[in-house]
Amino acid sequence: MAAPFMEKIAEYFGSPEPAIRLILSVLLGYPFALVYRCFFFHQSATVVHLFHTFSGLALATFNFGYQVGHSFLCIIIQFLMLRLMGRTVTCVLSSFIFQMIYLLMGYYYTATDEYDIKWTMPHCVLTLKLIGLALDYYDGGKEQSQINEEQKKSALSSTPSLLEVFGFSYFYGGFLVGPQFTLRNYQMLVSREMSDVPGQPPNSVVPAMKRFGLGLITLSIFAMGGPLYPANYYLTDEFEAHPFWYKCVYILVWVKVNLYKYISCWLITEGVCILSGLGYNGKNEKGEPQWDACANVRVWLFETTPLFTGTINSFNINTNAWVARHVFKRLKFLGNKLLSQMFTLLFLAVWHGLHSGYLICFSVEFIIVNVEKQAQALVRDSPLLTSIAQSHLYPLVYLVQQLIHWLFMGYPLVPFCLFTYDKWLKVYSSIYFCGHIFFFAAFLVLPYLRKVFVPRKKGKETEQGTISHLTMARMSFLSFLLFCLTSVAHGNKANKHKPWIETEYQGIVMENDNTVLLNPPLFALDKDAPLHYAGEICGFRVHNGPGGSGSAQFEAVVLDRSTGEGLVRSKEPLDCESQKEHSFTIQAYDCGEGPDGTNSKKSHKATVHVRVNDVNEFSPVFVERRYEASVPEGRLFDRIVRVEAVDADCSPQYSQICFYDIITPNVPFTIDNDGNIKNTEPLDSKRQRVHSFWVTAFDCGKNRAQADAQVIVTVKPSCKPGWIGWTKRIEYTPGSGSIPLFPNLHLETCEETVWNIQATVELQTGHIGKGCDRDSYSDRSVRRLCGAVRGEVDLLPPPSPATNWTAALPTLPSSDSSLVFSFNGSTHVAVVPDSVASAVSGDHFTLQLWMRRGGASTQPPANQARGTRKEEETIVCSTVKNDDTYSHYSLSVHGCRLSLFYWPDVSAARPVKFLWKLEQVCDSEWHHLSLSVQFPSVTLYVDGVTFDPALIHDNGAIPNPAPHQRLVIGACWEPEEKSKDIVNNTMPESKDTGKFVSGYKGLLSGVTVRPGNVEPHSVVECLYACREGLDFGDLETLGSGMKVHVNPSQSVLVLEGDDIESFNRAVQQVTYRNSLRFATPGVRPLKLTTSLRCFSEESCLSLRQLEGYLVVLQPDAPQISLSGVGPHLARPAAEFEGPQGVPLFPELRIVCSLSHAVNTAAQGMEGGALMSDAVAHTLDGCEVQPLGEELNPEREELLVDMEALRERGLDIINTTAYIAITGAESISVYEDVLRSIRYRLAKGSARFERRFRLSCSEMNGRYTSNELTLEVNFLHSLDSLYHPSHLLASQQQFLHPSHHTGELSGHTLPNPHRNSVVPGAATVIIMVCVGFLVVMVILGVFRIRSIHRRGDGARGGGKEGSNQWDDSALTIIVNPMETYENRMGIAADIEGECDDEEEVVDSPGDTSDDQRIIIKKEGRDSAPRRY
Repeated sequence: MAAPFMEKIAEYFGSPEPAIRLILSVLLGYPFALVYRCFFFHQSATVVHLFHTFSGLALATFNFGYQVGHSFLCIIIQFLMLRLMGRTVTCVLSSFIFQMIYLLMGYYYTATDEYDIKWTMPHCVLTLKLIGLALDYYDGGKEQSQINEEQKKSALSSTPSLLEVFGFSYFYGGFLVGPQFTLRNYQMLVSREMSDVPGQPPNSVVPAMKRFGLGLITLSIFAMGGPLYPANYYLTDEFEAHPFWYKCVYILVWVKVNLYKYISCWLITEGVCILSGLGYNGKNEKGEPQWDACANVRVWLFETTPLFTGTINSFNINTNAWVARHVFKRLKFLGNKLLSQMFTLLFLAVWHGLHSGYLICFSVEFIIVNVEKQAQALVRDSPLLTSIAQSHLYPLVYLVQQLIHWLFMGYPLVPFCLFTYDKWLKVYSSIYFCGHIFFFAAFLVLPYLRKVFVPRKKGKETEQGTISHLTMARMSFLSFLLFCLTSVAHGNKANKHKPWIETEYQGIVMENDNTVLLNPPLFALDKDAPLHYAGEICGFRVHNGPGGSGSAQFEAVVLDRSTGEGLVRSKEPLDCESQKEHSFTIQAYDCGEGPDGTNSKKSHKATVHVRVNDVNEFSPVFVERRYEASVPEGRLFDRIVRVEAVDADCSPQYSQICFYDIITPNVPFTIDNDGNIKNTEPLDSKRQRVHSFWVTAFDCGKNRAQADAQVIVTVKPSCKPGWIGWTKRIEYTPGSGSIPLFPNLHLETCEETVWNIQATVELQTGHIGKGCDRDSYSDRSVRRLCGAVRGEVDLLPPPSPATNWTAALPTLPSSDSSLVFSFNGSTHVAVVPDSVASAVSGDHFTLQLWMRRGGASTQPPANQARGTRKEEETIVCSTVKNDDTYSHYSLSVHGCRLSLFYWPDVSAARPVKFLWKLEQVCDSEWHHLSLSVQFPSVTLYVDGVTFDPALIHDNGAIPNPAPHQRLVIGACWEPEEKSKDIVNNTMPESKDTGKFVSGYKGLLSGVTVRPGNVEPHSVVECLYACREGLDFGDLETLGSGMKVHVNPSQSVLVLEGDDIESFNRAVQQVTYRNSLRFATPGVRPLKLTTSLRCFSEESCLSLRQLEGYLVVLQPDAPQISLSGVGPHLARPAAEFEGPQGVPLFPELRIVCSLSHAVNTAAQGMEGGALMSDAVAHTLDGCEVQPLGEELNPEREELLVDMEALRERGLDIINTTAYIAITGAESISVYEDVLRSIRYRLAKGSARFERRFRLSCSEMNGRYTSNELTLEVNFLHSLDSLYHPSHLLASQQQFLHPSHHTGELSGHTLPNPHRNSVVPGAATVIIMVCVGFLVVMVILGVFRIRSIHRRGDGARGGGKEGSNQWDDSALTIIVNPMETYENRMGIAADIEGECDDEEEVVDSPGDTSDDQRIIIKKEGRDSAPRRY
């Protein structure tokens, strides 16, 4: 991008691109200096070095590209020499030799005959810097007495770092064009010493702007005068044709204008140095700051001095000072000032380059300076000349001096700018070597004039002056002799001059022709004309150009040897289509010194550019013969289709297609010159479905296309973008496995080009259980089925006399049969008894819970404010005793952060806080948390996914919790003051302030703690396993570019792709799966959100959100049948009074069956691996209930093998009203347990019968069995009936507390029969007889009536048979989304029949989810219980 831009700028200003880049780079030093002053002035030295290094490297790269590596390499090698060789002469010589050889090799490989801006230009400046660095480093190792004051200022006392050397070398104010400065000055700049305000940025803006303005003025003078007085004008015949005086004036003006090129650059860079502070040079006698430390030109002296030495002293000051300090003064060992001066000028000539012009320039300068010094000495020593110089004639003398000064100042600069011998010798010849003649004549005449105007001096002084003068004369004569020998060696031949041709030619040749017309015409000139042979042109040679093929295709012939006229032609006709342009070089050569062409001379090479003019020989050709397009009807389009034709001709005139035309008449279409076809009226598909017409094309030469193109436009009926085939209601039959949700759905974009499609399918299951449909078992049963290790302690158990700490908490109904407790953040707190808290001590435990922030009616916030400050809410707060120490932990939530505060030892260790940042904590949805603590390791599972702590930190010194065992759910206790509550490091057990802080707001369920080893990951996944959700059918059939993502709860599925067809196939494979055999019926809202991205965002489609619902139908209820036990059990009373009692259900059989077969294919689907479908035939509770009066614990009891229950992990509740055995287990286990239940009477009990009812349930009471009623008859002997005293004695012996489980310890149950009296034997006999008589009468009456009914039933056709129903089980149908269906206007089909004995009961306490429970009425004793 930068190169074309710079080319345009260079073309605009008419200057070479490298020159424009150089000027811009010099000007960019000012922004860099401002940045340094504002941002880096007070930074460390390292930062400043880096800034200077990278800014200079950027400028170097901008100008020279990868060639910046030359400077980088030289700096590295120079630094290594300083480090390895130290302060030695070897280091100085090695540095001098290496840097100079590297520079000269660069000149050798890059130098041309022109003035080029290449990497060698800044490298010559860098060479002096690095050589000076070695010399300054060498001087720093000398004694102070061995070096002069100037060397002391620049000497380096320490070895510079590599970064320091880089910053010094690449400093943006002096890297490209100078000036020269020492590393010591740079170090003072970095250390903020180069400032008139110590330690602050210098007040140098105004001086810098002055130099900048002066630099712009001189740059403008050069920009305007440079093109008027170019250096190459010296080589033209026009210059040579001018008279002598004109040539001298031209040289005078030319040198004045062209020197501004250097002056402008030095003034601008001086301003950069002043602005940065490097130009600070202390203060003068008046206390004013001086800013000339980096001055490279003294403008006033340069413009006003009439002396050559004055111009030299005012021009390139720092380079001259560097040469004087490091070369001239260090050559004192030669013992001759003139020799030192000659070697210094020789060094400068070589340093500038390898061209002979530099040697001539500095040799002439040497002569001029010495002659001027003799003339100054003559005027100074002559009283006459001194008086004239000080008289009124001085202005005239000054004017003459200035003319001579500037005339002969330009004289040595001619070879300096023309470089090569042939060029500067030509100019010197045209002005007759006037400079050499003038100064050599002055050199010879001045001694004689001195004798005339200067009085003679006697003595030693005169002798020394004579010796000095003779020495200088000898050196000057040697220089002049060397120059003359060189000139004579090249000028004593007959063929003195080379032929001359133009530097560049432009040629034109017609296609299929071979004669090239050149501009300007080809003529070769030779100054040796009219000499025979030497002044004649014998021929031209053609050389390869940039393309490498010019010499093979073209040739040049001489038409006239005397005039040098030539002709360029191609060897064969050219084809423009094959190659449009040709470039090659041409060179003329003369005939030498004789007919054999000996000593023939060749001209320079001229570049020839030949352009082949095109002939219109080709006709347009359409890219395609047939174009088709489809558009919807009823619209006007800017473009329907674009036809394109091409032309094989090479020129724009004939290769461009000028216009297109529709040649079929009466069509509603038009075409523009670019081939765009549009309709002129709205199209109607009913009137004409397909339009077919023909188009043609014409090039700008009016050639028609070889073959016309056909265009077919198909009109489509109106199209409405969106989803097609959407079904609002989807029914799911439990046990069906996976069903596709959108089997016929596809997206219609109406041919709108889209590059990205994203569809989000959302299944709302938040109202089903704790986030989705799970097995309807209690949390304890689910843990058992998932294989969790036993021993967990339920911290929020169902309220009961034994677990009364949850009785005050409000509960909410849940469809998965678990209790959900609500906490309001203030009064709802559960304080776990110490007896329970002591069972969960230790530093290895697993805490598991279900949580939902915000309560029952809270909905997920649409846009939760992150900046809102919220109080910390504590879920669990516990201090437990571990042997002799106490540990403390609390689990809290704060905003979207979950934290575990753990204190392993409240008396010694320091607390540690683990933090997790989780979106799940604050989204008001149900989530399962499992926290496994093996201090110091803590593992958190959220919905079965592991999360590492975002932050673990030591809280430092905070007050230690009181060493008192406590466990609170929903809050934490207020910290006590040690001075009041703790005595001797203990707290009274009864002390409890009852104040709680950091209350939790939300819902909790299934809060359990299990001490010991932590739960495996597989168990945690099983506890969270979601048995329903969204799924994708077959990932292998997913098209290329399609992506599928499903969230962990399987409630959101995202599809993304770029192809419509692949996307439609993918949408049709989105499925719903529910691996539960007895799925929760109800409605699941379904949403489909679509986002499209088009190439044209303004016209991209926007699709509305689709809403529907998935209806899970009522599953087939399992039939749990209890059998194998007769309605009567008669045994002698003595057996019941035995120590083991009598088994009540010895032949019990439990069978579970379905009304029809279930689709077993769904059992092997993904998700069923965690909890097998075998749990569908797992009972979770059975109950044995005495009918009539409750058991009298003083006379009778039910015996259960407690050891067997514990081994099987079952729980039991044994009261006088019922025995309940709970826990998820197989049917065979429950059969064994129930068969082992025995009934025992106390001896002497006067009971004759007792009725029991047995029922079992599945899925936590969701499905119940038939009720099995057993009547137990006690057979008494008559002797036993007449010994009431024996009975009473046995009764007193039997008076002991009933066998209750540990859950009822500490509670007394009411006994309504405590004061009952045993009836007498006679009374019993009488009552039995009367009762038997009444029964017989009733049976007779019923038998007579049944005969009459049987006859009526035969006539009625069994009408009543249709009203009978199976009441063996309690049927509960829960539809939590019935209200949602009514609100959405959905007529949900609810299968099943309801009798007159059914009623609708609204579930209390749940206002958000309106539930309708259909319960079959039964007696009071038959109410089902849930465990």
